[in-house]
Amino acid sequence: MTDKELRKLKRTELLELLYYLRKELDTVKQENETLRKQLEEQSAAQADVKEALLETVRKTAQQVQILFDAQNAGPGRSDAEETAKEQQASTEADAETEPCK
Repeated sequence: MTDKELRKLKRTELLELLYYLRKELDTVKQENETLRKQLEEQSAAQADVKEALLETVRKTAQQVQILFDAQNAGPGRSDAEETAKEQQASTEADAETEPCK
C-alpha cells in the first residue's frame, strides 16, 4: 500500500489494519522464539556429540600409543598388548552403555 492509499483510509480501516499487523507481528515473534529454542537445543546436542567424539579419539590415540610401544618394546611386549586389549574392551563396553543422542 502506498502512502496515498493509506491516507485515504478511514479510521476504522486503519485500526483494523493495525490490529492485523500486530497479530502477525506477535505470531512472528512466537515463531522466532520457538526457532531460537530449537537452535539452542541442537547446539547443546551437537556439543555433547563433539565431546563424545573427542573422548573416543583420545581413547583410540591411547590404544594406538600402547600398541606402538608394545611393538617397539621387544621382550615385555605381551604385557603391553594385554593392556591395549583391556583398554579396547573397556572402550567398546563404554560405547555400548552410552545412550545415543
